Amino acid sequence: MSTERHAVAQLASHGRGWKLQGPSRAHPVTLPRYARFKYGDSTHVDRFAQALVGISLPALQGTQGPLYVTSSGYGFTPPAAAALLEPAVAALRRAGLDARPFHTHRDSVTPADYATLGPDERSLALCADQLHPALPPDALRGATVLGLDDVVVTGVHERALELALRRDGAARVLHAYLVDASEAACSPQVESWLNGPAGTDPAALLAAAHSGSFTPNSRFLKAVLRLPAAQRARVLASLPPGLVAWMLEGAQRDRMDLVPDLADGMDALLASAPTTATA
Repeated sequence: MSTERHAVAQLASHGRGWKLQGPSRAHPVTLPRYARFKYGDSTHVDRFAQALVGISLPALQGTQGPLYVTSSGYGFTPPAAAALLEPAVAALRRAGLDARPFHTHRDSVTPADYATLGPDERSLALCADQLHPALPPDALRGATVLGLDDVVVTGVHERALELALRRDGAARVLHAYLVDASEAACSPQVESWLNGPAGTDPAALLAAAHSGSFTPNSRFLKAVLRLPAAQRARVLASLPPGLVAWMLEGAQRDRMDLVPDLADGMDALLASAPTTATA
């Protein structure tokens, strides 16, 4: 099974570190923008989505019938990549394609921060059996599917998604990423470096949540839950009540209590919003 992969920017080795390389100086994916995006800043989501469509369109020319479009799989709380789906579909439709978005449901929980896991741990945490396109039976039969995501490192999610889509009948699957970091596949923790320090900085998390361009996602939620107790308490007390309620519902529905390093945060979240607990 050959993989059709396109990326806006490439992560390349640079001396003893890494740097992003893109198709031009003007490409929108920079390290600061990417890191803020991963924690809910949607300022550049439209530009990111348009860039993904731009690199995918040449390969999509001549597509017959519907083009189904999805993002990385998730349960209730979406990853950052889910924010790319709607604007990308709009751009694809403007380009004349019959783009149809759908959610790929994931029925498992990652036992730790995915960005810190090695290849073997990622393979144990995710497989095709855990991913299910939320579409009527046979909807993908013979179809072309475009999968959108923010980054590829080891390709574990990419392979699992492709297998799940082909299992449901997709004839062709393309993957489009903001960053292709596959050169660092043997050092997948580089994903943590790409995500930046915001997840450990209470001030950055609060600034994101109170900005006018915030779209809550699972990485933001988990970052808050993983904060040290005193910092977590200050952040939860400063977040809008509606956001705290959403976080609690998402944490419960996605069974984040099963993740060892989120358990204390779950208790704190329950205590901060006891009247919003779901059954």
